[in-house]
Amino acid sequence: MKRVITAALAALSLCLPVKAAIDPNTDELLQTLQADGIQVAFNTATCKRRDIYGSYTFRPRTGWRMMTFCTGETIDAIDHSTVRHEAIHAIQHCANKRRGTSYTTPLLNDPVRFQQEVFANLYVSEIEGIQKHYPRSDWEVEYEAFLYERTLTASEIKVWFQKVCGPADIQYVADTGYGKL
Repeated sequence: MKRVITAALAALSLCLPVKAAIDPNTDELLQTLQADGIQVAFNTATCKRRDIYGSYTFRPRTGWRMMTFCTGETIDAIDHSTVRHEAIHAIQHCANKRRGTSYTTPLLNDPVRFQQEVFANLYVSEIEGIQKHYPRSDWEVEYEAFLYERTLTASEIKVWFQKVCGPADIQYVADTGYGKL
């Protein structure tokens, strides 16, 4: 799976607004996630068992949340992109918890705009890769995480995370600066 996504990321980096690049604000984004109670771990046993870049895990009953990043021996542009991707999953989780919707509901709840954004920013081969490697129930949240990891910076995601996952602001959760949720 890592090879498929690596190829997709390499292709995407040629023409999308935010490419797999080292973002100077990634550390600040990670600190914000941790300050909100998300545990962050690197190169765990999970990384050795599965060929992944990272994961976001939560337990609804306890509120426990964790991000794991499989960076290997060196931190590179793909690792920075993975932090942005997993942070989007955390935002999706917060928004869906507040809205009372399924955890597999994307942030952007306008189906037409969602489809336009996905097809405008992801290659068909990447969409097919998501469909091959994820259960159907996760496709939309994965499309969205790949979309926003490419089109938003770590600073933009940090602000979005703080507004959606911070103290309850129902209006913001209903209508973000990034479009209707």
